[in-house]
Amino acid sequence: MKKDTKINMVSIEIIKHDKEAYEALLNLAMNKCDTAQLVVRNDVMKETSVMAFTEKINQYLIKADLQNEWAGTRLGDGHTALVMHYNVSGEIIRIFKEYANSFFEWVQPSLPEDLSFFKDGREMLINTAHEKQLYIITNDEKQIVNYLEQHNIYLMSM
Repeated sequence: MKKDTKINMVSIEIIKHDKEAYEALLNLAMNKCDTAQLVVRNDVMKETSVMAFTEKINQYLIKADLQNEWAGTRLGDGHTALVMHYNVSGEIIRIFKEYANSFFEWVQPSLPEDLSFFKDGREMLINTAHEKQLYIITNDEKQIVNYLEQHNIYLMSM
């Protein structure tokens, strides 16, 4: 595990990357985070299901902005994406569980990209789905590690 003097960044590798592990991570996010982020890229093809999904969760929307970077990703060549932030609640977590079985399924064309979570505006659970990267940033490393190990989600050595 790589440590920073201000925060501890814990990179996780999902040993058991199935629906059970995905749901355990979503439950962790529901208990620790206040905001979720999803992205709709303009430079990647999207199906109508992407817009139907964003309409379904629109009542939780806090803000949406065109940006060239978001948690875990920076676009080049002047490309932008619609970055949307949502209030975290039990209901939106239920919807996330209904629509995907893994954090790595959050990719266009069928779903918005890179479902990630924040606490007080700071990144906590960051997903770069097309690269299959998922990591947690926390200053409560021991509690998070214990939770992950209880759910057979083990840390990658760094």
